[in-house]
Amino acid sequence: MVTIPVTQEVTHVVEVPVTVTPVDKALSTFIPSLNSTIAGSPAPTSELSTVTILEHSDCMYGPGSGYLYKYSVMADNLMEAIGRNMDGSWIYIQNVGGWNPCWVQVTLIKLTSGDINGLPIT
Repeated sequence: MVTIPVTQEVTHVVEVPVTVTPVDKALSTFIPSLNSTIAGSPAPTSELSTVTILEHSDCMYGPGSGYLYKYSVMADNLMEAIGRNMDGSWIYIQNVGGWNPCWVQVTLIKLTSGDINGLPIT
């Protein structure tokens, strides 16, 4: 029996196609609807709720820290609350007079008028 050592190295390149699909964050943000309600939740009130910002806070494009940062809100600012997420942990606010809405955590605001539970689920 004759044994011959193998000294040749074999290299095989495997190409794996990768497809990257961009995600448009703007499409995944929630758009408020003053008429939206969920069965079993209180009907939204027609009066605007106002909130005071308790501390310098990040305002986000959606109700969660995973959403993009939109802008900051300074402490003691008075804002209008126009909606809430389903569990009430995030509030959809806008400047008094109604422009540039964003989301803040409910722990960073103090309700000055109205009722959080009366806000529409947005």
